[in-house]
Amino acid sequence: MRKIICLLPLLLLQTQVSSAAPVENKYTVRGIVTLGHTKDKPVLGISSVRYDHKSDQFIILSDDTGVITNLYEKPGKPRFYTLSGQAALNALDTSTQEQASALDSGLINEVHLTVNPDESHWSSRKNWIQDGHIDTEGLALFSDSTDLLIASEQGATYPVKSFRMNRFWDVYNALRIPDVDVTASLLRVDRNSGMLKQRYYFPSYYKTPLLRAALSYLLPQLAMGAYDWATDENIGLQRNRGIESIDFIPDTNEVIAITEMPLRQDIASWKTAFPAGKGTPPIPPPCRIIHLSLDEINDGTQSNPAVKKELLYGIARMPDKYTQNAAATIKTGVSDVLALNVREILVVERTRITFSPLGRVAQKKFEPEKPVSITQIYKANLNQDKKYHVTRKARLTPELMKTKRVVNKTLVFDSLQASEKSVFENMNIEGITTGPEIDGKETIVLVNDNDAGKGDATKLIFLTVSP
Repeated sequence: MRKIICLLPLLLLQTQVSSAAPVENKYTVRGIVTLGHTKDKPVLGISSVRYDHKSDQFIILSDDTGVITNLYEKPGKPRFYTLSGQAALNALDTSTQEQASALDSGLINEVHLTVNPDESHWSSRKNWIQDGHIDTEGLALFSDSTDLLIASEQGATYPVKSFRMNRFWDVYNALRIPDVDVTASLLRVDRNSGMLKQRYYFPSYYKTPLLRAALSYLLPQLAMGAYDWATDENIGLQRNRGIESIDFIPDTNEVIAITEMPLRQDIASWKTAFPAGKGTPPIPPPCRIIHLSLDEINDGTQSNPAVKKELLYGIARMPDKYTQNAAATIKTGVSDVLALNVREILVVERTRITFSPLGRVAQKKFEPEKPVSITQIYKANLNQDKKYHVTRKARLTPELMKTKRVVNKTLVFDSLQASEKSVFENMNIEGITTGPEIDGKETIVLVNDNDAGKGDATKLIFLTVSP
């Protein structure tokens, strides 16, 4: 399977384009395991997966927030699932590349996230972790503990609260405002009980100011543009496009996190620094990679891990057949990351392309198309010259942006080029992990998000290194 890869500019005087040499997929689908679900155990809305080699256990994270109803018309609570690796392999033995094998939900253990009600310093609301204050997206395993580190991205929805009037608002979830008072954080959680043990926070420039978050929900876009011009508060993570992916550098307490999409303040600077020209499509603004150390905590009103470095990560642009189609709506972002070592990470980029009804003129040029789902895995190199770092740069001017570079990356898997294309059709891949060996071969395991039961079934997709 061959293709010409076009990557993003290196943000210097010239653009970064990979060599035009053809690239073959480094991974091949070995088999698929479908995870069964029931009303009492809804294995739905999956956002990440990790495999613990020490205990032979898969941990599968859901991004339900506690206020949105799922397939079974019940509010899905923040939770994760554990599953024996051997049970998954047993089911895999009966599957083929394109025919999944079902795993009974009885083999899957469900754990709800919770807080100690006596620890009021977390929040004035005792059950806040279950009623929309977190949006669990990323997952990582501590090397020296069985605890889990879970990334909660900014943008969850929570019930309107009225300060200390907790009893009324805690049980009534009908009134909700997105964004407000929801901050991206890292949650240290006990694997067995789901109990929150510690909460860490990102730098302040990753947080949208509270007033702007509230106004953006209430005011039209034009009014918000005037507000941003007057206040310069268009800063922080985009709603529901925040910290999607985390992982520990192996055998350390240092975390690599990537934003799903760019910080708000990076978008305008990028577009000014690298405007689209005539006949030249716009280049997507970069996401941020942030490297944090949990061994170095700056204690204050919040626990802030030390920032070791920040880098820019460029999202790949989609083929011209999509970008030049006026009927196409393209949404691309980072869905997960897997740290291989201190220098290299695997990054999953997922794209969803939908097509609006075409007019007569457009129909003559483009064939009406079904929605397209694209999964690409890149190996990114974090060993970058310090002059290209953006560490603790809350804002980058267009002039400064021009001096920076995105990290180098190499495409290692593309679902568009896979021999098993049907496996990834209409598939929203959310997680990646190393898996148990199969016939002496190392594996990579992907998991999909079935949109709380509205999409495809939840599946573990096993990939092996191509011969």
